[in-house]
Amino acid sequence: MNLGLLIPEASTIFWIWFPVLLVVVFILPSKYIKFKNKDYILGAGNIFIVFSYSIIVSLYIVFYSSAGYIINFDFFVSLFILGYFIYLINLFKKYLTKKFIYGFILAPFIISFSVFFYLYNGEKIYKLSRFCEITKITNIIYCKYSNGIYLGEMKAFYRQGKGVYKWNSGKIYEGEWKNSLMDGEGIMTENGNVTKGTWKKHKFIK
Repeated sequence: MNLGLLIPEASTIFWIWFPVLLVVVFILPSKYIKFKNKDYILGAGNIFIVFSYSIIVSLYIVFYSSAGYIINFDFFVSLFILGYFIYLINLFKKYLTKKFIYGFILAPFIISFSVFFYLYNGEKIYKLSRFCEITKITNIIYCKYSNGIYLGEMKAFYRQGKGVYKWNSGKIYEGEWKNSLMDGEGIMTENGNVTKGTWKKHKFIK
């Protein structure tokens, strides 16, 4: 899930949060870095990271359970984030009390999951998108982009399945999609010319 495409502000938040992650996890723990109250700052940084991870992971779970998933780079990044979250919980279990873990890790996760589930479960997940909205037809999504409009099936906010894309130039493709690319059987209409056949990753094959 590329949150930056769905929520523009997410990219800004990420580039603030990511350097904090790098400093707290990889730089501050170094024995060569010494300063007053280092342990307190390191502890606070770890709490911040785990707290934010709880919220992010809860959103990812609601997203994939509602919008579906596609095996691609974004999906593996999501798996990494989920795996690292589980790793952090197990790591903190060695040093912290159960009350602390429940209060700063599991409680934020449960609360944020409940909120995200209420707001975005099912087809309501498309409220996250700047471009897309649900239609009255089951599993058919309408999206308006800068270069045209799409009406059809989607999965994880990728054009996936059957759908029609109408470019602003007048070109129209109706057929099968995979990972938001023309892929499969389809018909392309452009300047009165009709091309019918098979596409693979946005290219006409035969």
